[in-house]
Amino acid sequence: MFRICFLFVFASTIFGNQKVVLFNDTSAWYHWGCTGTSTALKEGIEKLGFEIVAVPINVTYALREVPPFDEFENRERFYRFCEENGDAVKAIQDSDAVVITGEGTIHDLRSGPRALLYLAHISREFFGKHVEIINHSAYPKDDPALSANFLDNFGPETDRMERELEQAREVYRSAYSKLDFVAIREPASRDEMKKIGIASTLSFDCLPVYIRDHYHRLKQVEKKTIVVGGSVAFSEEGTRQLCKYLETMSERGFQIKVLVGAAAYPAKDDQLFADFLKAHCNVKWELVEASSMEEWLDTINQATFLVSGRFHHSIAAFCLNTPFIALNSNTHKVHGVCSLVEHPEPLLFSDPRLLDQLLLQTDAILSSPVTNNQAKMDEICQLAERNFDGLISLMDLH
Repeated sequence: MFRICFLFVFASTIFGNQKVVLFNDTSAWYHWGCTGTSTALKEGIEKLGFEIVAVPINVTYALREVPPFDEFENRERFYRFCEENGDAVKAIQDSDAVVITGEGTIHDLRSGPRALLYLAHISREFFGKHVEIINHSAYPKDDPALSANFLDNFGPETDRMERELEQAREVYRSAYSKLDFVAIREPASRDEMKKIGIASTLSFDCLPVYIRDHYHRLKQVEKKTIVVGGSVAFSEEGTRQLCKYLETMSERGFQIKVLVGAAAYPAKDDQLFADFLKAHCNVKWELVEASSMEEWLDTINQATFLVSGRFHHSIAAFCLNTPFIALNSNTHKVHGVCSLVEHPEPLLFSDPRLLDQLLLQTDAILSSPVTNNQAKMDEICQLAERNFDGLISLMDLH
């Protein structure tokens, strides 16, 4: 196998076959918003004339012998990786371009981003491929202010967190500086990467393109219906306040729907969120386990408004002219999308005044006419299509 790896390293890509290997495909993963964005991304690449080999996210999560960041250049580790992950290595070798759809995976220094950044590194440095990371947010470190434990732990931990932040920035700076094209999907993330000297194209998530091209149902709002989505960053205290909010809204005559569901591999934190509501929420609510993209979009389309800490849920609501209250996620990605579409910034699960803030934003929504976001949706669809600029440039070179 070592001999094969040597051949891979020195193989030429002169005779391109117009093939793209797309790593981290989320078409059947987590929730329906991920399905929509990956579907639109693949359709856009195919429209350019490329053949796609899509490698699902569960495969990239299961890659073996991914070295630590400080051993990315180690050839012995590279050979071991080749030996353990033959299919992924062959997909790289057979491609003209390696495209990684990062979505919300690339943050901090955990195993998921390490695997994706190593794929990008070896594809560029050892195989000499054109390499892109697109359709994604990138945050070298999660923001501790988004954690429910922030107020208790921030003071004593400041020095350690500063050291970890600088280490993470150096890792990301090294990995991203070698790439041929980077498209970041929201301005908060792009600004973070700009701080460490990484140039990128401001793009957007591809979900609006999916909605534009595939979903054409008329607006049919169910009177007094709140749709609730979870958040990877939800906390017990914050969710208790959310329960009190839902109880208040139920008393005002609102029906509560909690939206979950995925094509496959559903989000575990959605189940944890629903279980917490079952145990602590003294109000009747309906669990909607969407079994298709259409049902997921229908549920958001028909809501009076949405309350969610999910990135894709908030985007879908905006595109469908459904008012929404944004809650925080584990990075500033939801803050980024709110900034881009000129929406109030997300409320924090860690905020001791969360209940009051939810009620204030609810009253603002209910007292205002529903706006038509079509012009802004056209703009963010144009931004989303900038994810393909790198491949278009590659075609021009040929």
